[in-house]
Amino acid sequence: MDVDETNMAATIGNITRAFNEESKFPEMDAYMASRLFSERTAISGPGWEIPASPTKADALEIFARMSLEMDNKRVPATGRVLYATPEAAAMLGWEKREAKGRGAARGMLTEASRIDGTRLETVPPELMMTAYDFDGPRGGFEPLAGARQIHMLPAHPSAVLSPLRYSFARLDPPSAGSQGKWMYYEESVEGVFVLRNKADGVQMAAAPAPAKAPAKP
Repeated sequence: MDVDETNMAATIGNITRAFNEESKFPEMDAYMASRLFSERTAISGPGWEIPASPTKADALEIFARMSLEMDNKRVPATGRVLYATPEAAAMLGWEKREAKGRGAARGMLTEASRIDGTRLETVPPELMMTAYDFDGPRGGFEPLAGARQIHMLPAHPSAVLSPLRYSFARLDPPSAGSQGKWMYYEESVEGVFVLRNKADGVQMAAAPAPAKAPAKP
């Protein structure tokens, strides 16, 4: 009915926006975090370990160590971004403030959250796991068994390649094969890669791996 009652261009725009915000972008974020973890681990190890329920002291100490590691490896200070769960971000000085003129709360960066000039971006915990199943029967993404929570992920853009090739979005008119419904198609290709000679520009602070059950005698 949306197609029948509006023009097709508006309908495609509405569908694409809803699909991106509710499905595509969250899945891309989850892919980004897990892919950076696996790529970085393969090149130079899994990074830093932080308690599963970190305290403010834990977060500050680990962030300071990661920043020092990047300094020692000559990673540029300008342009660094710290992706963190809301809980970890709050420990580093992030807080919610009322957005003037908008009537809704939004994230604001305090001076404390720009430690060493690093910009802070909060990411929901479900999108910051070390491994996902992207091919499950329900589609989307599901954390794999044994996946670890990433609490902080500082990175410099120069260390990461994230190519994106967008092909098309279109609607096919109703047919017998679609049981009289309009069908929406979208095609795009994305990827994430850590540059081997700049891998120190990506750091990780993840919760410990789950303890393995003792072998039966």
